[in-house]
Amino acid sequence: MLTGLSHGEIVDRLAVLRIRSWKHVSETQQRLAEWELGILLPQLDAIGLSERSVLWRWLLACNLRIWEVVTLLKKMAAEGQQREVGFTRLSMTLVKLENLRIGIKDRINRRTGSVTLEVKDGDEH
Repeated sequence: MLTGLSHGEIVDRLAVLRIRSWKHVSETQQRLAEWELGILLPQLDAIGLSERSVLWRWLLACNLRIWEVVTLLKKMAAEGQQREVGFTRLSMTLVKLENLRIGIKDRINRRTGSVTLEVKDGDEH
């Protein structure tokens, strides 16, 4: 078991790695994500979760949506659209998604009895 990281943080890292292995990132990043997944995926079982667990799927879906929103924000910024209403709305959506992510990680920590907990400034969790 990894020490110093909460269970929620480990599961969050796994979700991000899973998304990276699916998304169009560089070949090197994709290989690195798959290598790291191979090392960390057994931690999911050690924590008492699986890729079929509801909490895993919630966190994966939340991180996937965050990935999509950040991608759109980067595109809009590159096109100089930071002052557009859509950019502001997407930014607010990102904050809400990050708060949701914090809450899911907190639920994972509490459900799995994580000794290490995280202290975050999320509005809703």
